[in-house]
Amino acid sequence: MSDLTPQRARAVIRRQRVLLVILVVALVVCVAGVVAARYVKSPSQQAAEQSPPPASVVTSEVVSQVLTQAVTVRGSVDVSSSLDVVNRLQASPAIVTRLPVGVGSQVDTGTVIVEISGQPVFVIAGVVPAYRDLVPGAKGTDVEQLQRGLQAMNLLRTTTAGTYDSATAQAVGKLFTANGYADPGVMPLGTVVFVPSLPATVGSVAAQVGSDAGNTALMTLDSGDPVVHATIPAGQESGVAAGQSVTVRDEVNRRDGAGTVDSVGQFAPQSTDSSGVPSAPGFPVTVTVTSGVDASWVGASVAVTITMASTPAEVLSVPVAAIQTTQDGHTYVTVSAASGTHDVQVTTGMIAQGVVEVTATADGTLQAGDQVVVG
Repeated sequence: MSDLTPQRARAVIRRQRVLLVILVVALVVCVAGVVAARYVKSPSQQAAEQSPPPASVVTSEVVSQVLTQAVTVRGSVDVSSSLDVVNRLQASPAIVTRLPVGVGSQVDTGTVIVEISGQPVFVIAGVVPAYRDLVPGAKGTDVEQLQRGLQAMNLLRTTTAGTYDSATAQAVGKLFTANGYADPGVMPLGTVVFVPSLPATVGSVAAQVGSDAGNTALMTLDSGDPVVHATIPAGQESGVAAGQSVTVRDEVNRRDGAGTVDSVGQFAPQSTDSSGVPSAPGFPVTVTVTSGVDASWVGASVAVTITMASTPAEVLSVPVAAIQTTQDGHTYVTVSAASGTHDVQVTTGMIAQGVVEVTATADGTLQAGDQVVVG
């Protein structure tokens, strides 16, 4: 094939330029159309896009459940009573020669809790404190307490109640000799500590073997069932009263107990104890333990839930926001279904934790699982 003449070559080049220009123009027109379609809108389009979206219906499920009105506060487990054991033996010098118990030890009738200058100190149940030597012929409540303790240990049978007779003296001798001590014939002051409730727990020990017993507390004995103390903040005390059921939860050790409200005190402002720890202001509540809480709980910080009221069985409940009221005072809920919405007249009952008990005026018009409008 022969070479093109210059004239023909120039003609080809011109045609190619024309085609290129046409292609560029077509591309520009195409891009402009896309931009216009995306960004250039008619007034009607702009108005449609700026109008609010159609309102949506917010619903909540009707639930069948037991409703409970309760308040939960923080509390602490404390001992119901604590007794300081102080040396009363007339020994000189009065030296602690043996200490058979320690913190946490359980003591009961006849337990030797400390030995001072070779003399034992026993614990026996009784509300009247020891205040004298118990000798033959002595009479009184303290003697009767001693006799009851000796009877509980099967050391004494027949006796004259409240009188330190020969049978009582013999039983005291058996108590001493059974624990390795000589029979003193009497019960010297300081050899018995009467504790209001036994068994008891050693709460603290200050005495040390070899130390002077002195007149300070050698140890403390905690007795009686533990109690729970809590404070209800102002505004939450309404409805709380003695006799109501209580659950006690020790979250750290994952254990639960139960009790009842023993008393609700008057409002107490914030105060500071001897250690400088401030107390929370509010209404003090004392809870008597009924089950699950023993001496091992003492000192624990716990969650205290007081049940003020509850429905006797499961009831239908809806969020409070679902309840609507007509101008004539009737209450109703709006049920939302696939076919649309309709109103169901109801009566309301207990309100607890944001939900309310409802009963449909007409049977069968409301049931668990229905969706009611809340917003």
